[in-house]
Amino acid sequence: MNMLPPNPARYVSADALGVARVGSAVASGRGHSLTFPAALLVLYCVLAFYRIGHQSLWIDEVRSLESAAPQESVWSPDLWLRGQGPLYFVLLHFWAKVSTSEAYLRSLSVVAGAGAIVLIYALARQLFNRAVARSASLLLAASPFFIWYSQEVRYVMFMMATALFATYALQRSISTDLPRWWSVYSMSLVVAWAAGVANILMPVAHGISILGTRTRYSAVWRTWLRCQVPLIVIVAWWANGGAVTRLDGDLQLVANAIAAGSNTLAVPNERVFGGTTREVTFTALPYTFYAFSTGFSVGPTLRELHLSPSPTTVAAYVPVMLTAAVIFGSLFVYGILALWRDRQARQLLLPWLAVPTVGAFALSIATSMDYNVRYAAMALPAYCLILAIGLAECGRTRLRTIAAAAVFGFNAYALANYYFNPHYARDDARAAAQYLAAVSRPGDVILLVGNDITLRYYYSGTVPLTTWYGTTETGAATVAYDICGLHEDYPTVWLVSTRGWETDPHGLVTRALDRLYRKHAHAQFPGVEIIGYERPPADGATRGCVSQLTKELS
Repeated sequence: MNMLPPNPARYVSADALGVARVGSAVASGRGHSLTFPAALLVLYCVLAFYRIGHQSLWIDEVRSLESAAPQESVWSPDLWLRGQGPLYFVLLHFWAKVSTSEAYLRSLSVVAGAGAIVLIYALARQLFNRAVARSASLLLAASPFFIWYSQEVRYVMFMMATALFATYALQRSISTDLPRWWSVYSMSLVVAWAAGVANILMPVAHGISILGTRTRYSAVWRTWLRCQVPLIVIVAWWANGGAVTRLDGDLQLVANAIAAGSNTLAVPNERVFGGTTREVTFTALPYTFYAFSTGFSVGPTLRELHLSPSPTTVAAYVPVMLTAAVIFGSLFVYGILALWRDRQARQLLLPWLAVPTVGAFALSIATSMDYNVRYAAMALPAYCLILAIGLAECGRTRLRTIAAAAVFGFNAYALANYYFNPHYARDDARAAAQYLAAVSRPGDVILLVGNDITLRYYYSGTVPLTTWYGTTETGAATVAYDICGLHEDYPTVWLVSTRGWETDPHGLVTRALDRLYRKHAHAQFPGVEIIGYERPPADGATRGCVSQLTKELS
């Protein structure tokens, strides 16, 4: 792998991914016209800003805002020692001081997305040619996965953009062998990690990609190792809870685990690992690439899979899922086959694609971290580059046109679902809170089952909110005791279920309310169900309620 300053002739050779067949755009592509990148940024901004505030904030977005704490001091240790990395939350801290509207808060992610578009174009131009650069950047800009996170108050877009910049800086460092670029690369690793701790996997991918690489002057790996020192020092300080003279934070947990001979990493740690505990299976890996291709608005929703995890749930979506597999799978295979003819591109792209996905999955198995596609999001640009290479490999202009039309046509279908189909919308706690404020009356109570964070964020009424905290181990006796208490104190109960499977997986709370009350109202919003219950007239007796209800629920 010899990554010297780019030689235009190399990128039009028959063995350079077959891109000579892309046409005269390669040979005439030495200029650096900004027309296409500018037009692409306009397209991306249209897609990213369109209906950006239409959907309610969901649980992770509200948690991001709470973590940023715009009303608190920016020097709070909680802000700088955030488990997901401090960079995004510090930026959001200042961003949210201006406004906390959904559209404005989410627009911060669009800024990072625009930077990622520019970076993937620049990287692909350096590695390949203008045609591949255009295809890769367009695939990223129109990706439903990319647009989903562009419209979310989360660190994911900054994690992707900074990982892209670190990879671009590495490529420039190797091709020029200039100290200033190596310094930029070293600092880019720190910034990438600060944008999302999962980016700690990127130096691993980079290390694999440069094995055996030499510049004109020295072995690259020695310089690369020196570049890791600032990252190692800062991560060690962060993992030690910001302490310098004593063991603290995660390092203290590890030390305690070693001393006790136990596996502390298998115990949930709110600072690093959060979310709902769920079973990790190997289907998570193919699902990652499915999500990279289609986003979260094609096929069964996560809500459906939680409520009915059976083949029947998936069966209804088999035709559209197979269509996606054929379109994106074919291009992906074409791209992988082409990479085998170009060692330089293969050594860069394959570790970049594999290490974040397999690494995040392996960590989820070894620790309490629940695997989520977003932890591998920094691999999305590599996936788009491989698809772009696959497009170039299609050869004849007509075949390339058909393949491109299929890809972008499917993207348009997925984005239309995302924008307009409530089936794929985020949990709409905003509309639910407005409904409750309008229908509830003094003396009522609102019982929250599942996630309560978003409804508490939006609700502005005066009726008290109470949350049911249960698990898969919660028995009928506990449910009966609590619901009988509500029955005694409140004639009207509004049951709000948002991700109810998290705290009432067996539906015991609903069954108990059905037994003691009668339904008088029902409302359904994306991801939120509201049922109004009234106590029957002259039914205030509670003697024997707990024991009788326990029997009926058992």
